[in-house]
Amino acid sequence: MVQKTPNSYRPTLQGFREASERLKGVALRTPLIPLRRYSEEDTGILLKPEVLQPVGSYKIRGVYNWVAKLRPEERRRGIATLSAGNMAQAVGYVANLFKVPARVGILDTAPKSKVEATKRYGAEIDIVPMKDAFAYADNPPHSYCFIHPMTEYHLMDGYGTIGLEIVEDAPDVDTIFSPVGQGLLSAGVSLGVKVLKPHVRVIGVQAENSPHFYVSLKRGEPPHSSSSRRWLMG
Repeated sequence: MVQKTPNSYRPTLQGFREASERLKGVALRTPLIPLRRYSEEDTGILLKPEVLQPVGSYKIRGVYNWVAKLRPEERRRGIATLSAGNMAQAVGYVANLFKVPARVGILDTAPKSKVEATKRYGAEIDIVPMKDAFAYADNPPHSYCFIHPMTEYHLMDGYGTIGLEIVEDAPDVDTIFSPVGQGLLSAGVSLGVKVLKPHVRVIGVQAENSPHFYVSLKRGEPPHSSSSRRWLMG
C-alpha cells in the first residue's frame, strides 16, 4: 500500500513536485484573483479559488495523487473514505477517472446536495451516524483502499501543490491565510511554501463556531465536543 504509518512519513519538495506533474490535466491550476471591494482600489489581497476544481474543492488534488500512487492491483479493489461531503465527491470523481469502484461513508449531518452529488459519480454510499464516525474510519466495513480522513498524511503531497503554485505565481508573497479543518490542507500548503520561501507567514483560519485547533493550542489538548469532531471530516 502507498500508506505508511503517520510517524514515518515526511513530505518533501520532490513529493510536491511529483504530485504537480500527476495532477496536470486533472486538477485545475487555479489563478490568483485580486480581491476587490466596492471601490476599485487595490487591496493587495489575492484569492486562490479552489471552488473552480472539477469537484468544487481542493480535495481532488490530494485524492488523485494518492490513488495514482497505488499499485494497479490495489486500485482494482476500489477506493473509499469517510467524509462530510467534499472528500466523498473527490473519491467518486477520481474513481471514475481510474475506472475503479468507490465506496464512501458520509456523515449523517452532511448536506443532501453533497450526498446526491456523490451518488451521481456512481459511488456506493454508507450513511454514518456521527457517534459511529471514528469507529467507521478506524475499521471500515469493506476491503477497499481507504483514505483515512485524519491520518492519511500522504494527502499533503497533493495539497502542497497549492503552496508551490502560490509561490510561483506570486513570488513576492509574504503572508498566506489558509483554512484549517482537519489540518492536512494547511499543513501541505505551509510546507509547500516554506520549503521554497521559509520567511513567508502562513496563518491558519477557523470558523468562530468550530475553533478546534485554536482551542487545542490554547488548552494544550484536543477538544472532545461532537461539533469539533464533525469539522474534522472533510
